[in-house]
Amino acid sequence: MSENLYAAPLSSLDDHKLSYLDDRFLVVSPRKLLVMSFATAGLYLFHWTFKNWALHRDATGDNVWPLPRTIFCVFYTHSLLRHIANHDTSGHRRAWDSDSYATALVLVMLANYALSWTGQGSRIISGLAFLMLIPTTLLTKQVQIEINARCGDPEGSSNDSITGANIGWIVVGAVFWLFALIGLMIPPYVE
Repeated sequence: MSENLYAAPLSSLDDHKLSYLDDRFLVVSPRKLLVMSFATAGLYLFHWTFKNWALHRDATGDNVWPLPRTIFCVFYTHSLLRHIANHDTSGHRRAWDSDSYATALVLVMLANYALSWTGQGSRIISGLAFLMLIPTTLLTKQVQIEINARCGDPEGSSNDSITGANIGWIVVGAVFWLFALIGLMIPPYVE
């Protein structure tokens, strides 16, 4: 303790504010997740999956490869959500039915894949494939709420702001959305 009663404290009080956070999974505010997912036409969800696997690997030492688990996320969604359900920094979280959310996410992903492949040349089916982003993102938002609570930041306030990198990805997403809308408006080529 300093002899000067008016001296500022030597320790950083800001570090204590976030010291309770657990970084085993990606903490992000639901608002930011929604904005990034819709603005990037779903590309953010690949980043989300990759980061969750990478953070889980780093925290546990499990021998998992995040990139293949992201590319083939249909096969690894149940596993990721089970890891989330088994994690709780507070020890006070209720049981979470991760299998129901994982099954719903996988079914929506499979429906999206089926619509994307079978709908080539059909504007209506291609449009439906784009609309599948809505249930995928809303289900992921519910999973994110659970991750935030289990990692000690229920609001996701530690990762709520839009960064420069986020803006860059939003621009990429806007270009993608532009081309997708143009593609939906141009009539299919017929020989």
